[in-house]
Amino acid sequence: MSIGERIRSRREQKGMTRDELAKAVDMSLTALYMYETGKQVPSTVPIVKIAKALDVSVDYLVGLEKIVLDVIPFLDINSELNPLNEEGKVGLMPKVFEADFATEAPDNAMYPAFSKGEVIFVRITELKDANGRVVLIKSKGKPTLRRLSLESGKVILKPDNPSEEPQTIDMLSFKTGEFEFVGVVEGRVERT
Repeated sequence: MSIGERIRSRREQKGMTRDELAKAVDMSLTALYMYETGKQVPSTVPIVKIAKALDVSVDYLVGLEKIVLDVIPFLDINSELNPLNEEGKVGLMPKVFEADFATEAPDNAMYPAFSKGEVIFVRITELKDANGRVVLIKSKGKPTLRRLSLESGKVILKPDNPSEEPQTIDMLSFKTGEFEFVGVVEGRVERT
């Protein structure tokens, strides 16, 4: 929609005639007609007056609607990694990938997909819903990334990096706190 179309549309929404708006902003009917039909573009002073008279922002009239982004916390990888807890929060990130928080990849276990220090986006979910996915877990308090596989009561944590060893653990280890499932890695900030 052009500036002129926005002016006309908003004027009509307010139930104003072109003559009424022209008088309200102290301009000629011809000038307003030229703006509404797109034959001229209003300069700064007229557009500010028109915006005030129509109860809209100048941004709206010129087509610069504001984009509002949802944000998620950026958490220190050594914190509790709980987005509901203020502890460990070091900033905010735009919400992408339906993630609940962002943090840094803690190691190179999933290299080359994820490198240590890269920003990763994590969604909190249940362990049972993470089969086959790259997950962020804590082993004895130390965070790591692994591909999770659930097989007959066991959890297998597989690295992509061949220099790392896979781990097979019992589900009970998650109940006793030896291992903590944090969430599924939904994506990362691409390197440029």
